Amino acid sequence: MKILLLFILIFLFVADNIHSQVRKVSINTNILNLVASGPSLAVNYDMSINWSIQLYGSTGRFNGIGYSFKTGIIDFKYHLAKNMYVGPYLRYIEKTIYRPGYVDRTGFVSAPGRDFQGRGISPGGSFGFKIVNSKRLNIESFVGVGYGKFISQRGDKTGSGFLDARIGILTGVKF
Repeated sequence: MKILLLFILIFLFVADNIHSQVRKVSINTNILNLVASGPSLAVNYDMSINWSIQLYGSTGRFNGIGYSFKTGIIDFKYHLAKNMYVGPYLRYIEKTIYRPGYVDRTGFVSAPGRDFQGRGISPGGSFGFKIVNSKRLNIESFVGVGYGKFISQRGDKTGSGFLDARIGILTGVKF
């Protein structure tokens, strides 16, 4: 995560030195990541009218199901219209799933436990819509889907591949 923050600071410095009349850089957070009890940060740079690139990092935890994650994503966005975009992304994820097994006192009801750690990479595609796109404020919603492979796994292995789904509402400011 420290490397990602350093990369974002360098990115902001370079973007600020290539400043023009148009606000090309925005810093956002995914408010849906609050459900996962974790922070997120996205830096978006508009390279042209049609193309932008976004660096995104987040961490979170779902205590009820014993799932925690850290992720870094690079998004390329092609703007189909003023407020709509599509594009490919590449995601790196570290996830941990730990859930103890359960057997009730009668022995008839049980649930298996799970102990898994993995690191994976997944390419995919996303679709987004800018709800608010003013001079200073940015609010957009997006969905994405991809398929990834684990680079390394430990514990309960369910296979080397996984479905990668993303959803969010990014809100932030432009510079």
